[in-house]
Amino acid sequence: MEGTHMEVAEKYFTDTYRQHNPNAATVRKALAAFFSKFMKLQPISDTIKAPVVAILAEGNLVTISFA
Repeated sequence: MEGTHMEVAEKYFTDTYRQHNPNAATVRKALAAFFSKFMKLQPISDTIKAPVVAILAEGNLVTISFA
């Protein structure tokens, strides 16, 4: 997400992806449209720049929280 390469969203988000931002729709296709509006396309980095606060996983469900 940091690089805004929404063309790879299908690889990392299921089509039943739930967005909890009240200003954005909740499916994967809408996620790409929402973030593409205000995030500038950047090279994909080898590391995440935003500090990771927590990673939670249960079965095949994973969430990552960034600072």
